[in-house]
Amino acid sequence: MFKNIPLNPFEGDNEFSEKSPKDMSPTELRMLLHIQRQNLKLDIEKLNSKINYTKAITKILKDSGLLEKIEKLFPH
Repeated sequence: MFKNIPLNPFEGDNEFSEKSPKDMSPTELRMLLHIQRQNLKLDIEKLNSKINYTKAITKILKDSGLLEKIEKLFPH
């Protein structure tokens, strides 16, 4: 029944409304601004997650001694 409904129907789509902002009511503009702020927060959280993941992998490689071996393979 729900096979064709994506988990997030707006994923990959930055435009939630076909209206131009100049044609929107104040309530619609507030909603659009809220959506854009939420998208920005989500993007920042994704970036922080990727940074933390990279830090964790680097720490594991460093603690295991593999980072030094990798650096020897690819000198500056």
